[in-house]
Amino acid sequence: MEIKFNILTYKRDTILTLDKLKNTEQIDVWCMGKEAEIYRKRYKNNFQIVPDEIEGNVARVRNYILKNCNADWVYMLDDDISYFQYINFKDGRPDEERINDFNVVIDELIKLIVIAETVNCPVVSTNGMSDKISANEKIYNFASCASGACIGVKKNTLLFDEKIPYKEDYDISLQSLNEYGCCIINKYMQVAHKMWCKGGCAEERTIEVERENIRKFVKKWGNAVYESNRKRTKNNYVFPKVKISAFGCK
Repeated sequence: MEIKFNILTYKRDTILTLDKLKNTEQIDVWCMGKEAEIYRKRYKNNFQIVPDEIEGNVARVRNYILKNCNADWVYMLDDDISYFQYINFKDGRPDEERINDFNVVIDELIKLIVIAETVNCPVVSTNGMSDKISANEKIYNFASCASGACIGVKKNTLLFDEKIPYKEDYDISLQSLNEYGCCIINKYMQVAHKMWCKGGCAEERTIEVERENIRKFVKKWGNAVYESNRKRTKNNYVFPKVKISAFGCK
């Protein structure tokens, strides 16, 4: 069984996730064809080319990587992960430890694939939020959404919905939950720079685009999801949040 780790990068001055890895030879970096030479001047990694014509649709880019990555399991990491947070318990109390050595997390993500194979889950991920209660009760859970910032998909099982390009991680999570489950490691969570940072898809992901993707997502899944809004940020973005029904998708 072959597992491949991939970083998706787009319009960045630096690939923060790659800078935090020591054994970078095991990592493929995927970028748009028009950006390849710029990145190759800065990094010695094996760069894979994404066709420029599919630029602007994250789900389509992810599917291209899934189809063209030569591995049984394909991990996709965002390019802007600052560090991983590990939730440990000392004397029954949660203690949050900052993990700057990403190779430690890579080892845990490989173990996660073994668990997923055992229970037939085609989607795996770190925890998308700091959940101290779940981390205390169980190391893994199989009924939560995967985080697109650090997601693994078994090849030839599921694809991302290209009609919902900016809620693609939620969608493939519900696809998997509806039939199999998602294998999530509770004790690890990635902390990434998001849309307010330079580069990435911030220019495309306006609040109007976010809301339109939420509407498409809710329309597709119906009563399986509920829509709410987070607080307005200092950059005047409103980040819609989708909560999965406790009764599942069916």
